[in-house]
Amino acid sequence: MIPLDDDHDEGASLLRAIQRGGLKAGFAWHLDVLKASSSKKYTSPFEFAEAHAKLRHKEETLHYLEESYRQNAPWMVHMQQDPDLDFLHGEPRYRAIVAKMGLPPAW
Repeated sequence: MIPLDDDHDEGASLLRAIQRGGLKAGFAWHLDVLKASSSKKYTSPFEFAEAHAKLRHKEETLHYLEESYRQNAPWMVHMQQDPDLDFLHGEPRYRAIVAKMGLPPAW
């Protein structure tokens, strides 16, 4: 999540999104910020996977996890401990990534 004290305008924008639509709206706001910033600088696909996972976007999350694996994204080693990814533990594509990485199953 983006630190609120880095940019007061961004923090205020996030707060307004949450006030209007709850936590899910805040997660959607964060995803929009990631998309916008990725056009200007590299953004790890794992960041997109986490953002989509918070919104329970299964296909998008799996897509970005697979891309994270292809790019050797460093934070992938922690994916089994990420509670936002728990909803994917039964998915064959998720399990295939875990197996290719040689991680022990967490399900």
